Amino acid sequence: MIDIRGFVEQLDLADGQKHRGKCPSCHRGNTFTATNKMGKLLWNCYANSCNLSGSTRINMTVEDIRKRMDKQFNIDTEKAFEGLNVGKVTQFVLPESVVKGAKQEVLDEYCNRYGIDSYELSLHYDVKEDRIVFPMFFENKMIDAIGRAV
Repeated sequence: MIDIRGFVEQLDLADGQKHRGKCPSCHRGNTFTATNKMGKLLWNCYANSCNLSGSTRINMTVEDIRKRMDKQFNIDTEKAFEGLNVGKVTQFVLPESVVKGAKQEVLDEYCNRYGIDSYELSLHYDVKEDRIVFPMFFENKMIDAIGRAV
């Protein structure tokens, strides 16, 4: 009896690669397929009289994972930003409830806990939402802000 798992692993299929050929069980030509889908080897014989099928997990190499990630997240940036005014940065205005210097003791405690400098980061406090506000700057202009509840 043939070791089907060993046979399929010897095909050394890369992530996303497929193989079609002679079935190792019934020996019919072009009826056997094997595929590597994200580290899962799948195999099947399409001959009516053969019931060979199965799957197993295999380790993905770092290179396979990188290729998968690049393929999955690779976007055409020119098309993605087409029609948008990307180069223009507008001034961001904080809501009135976000003030600098309010609840300084809360800011200081938070900064001491995480070893950050509230003045260097220009931290603010949102009195309405009771959270610390981290402004985001681009070319010395505030473009956005994000809050962290305390």
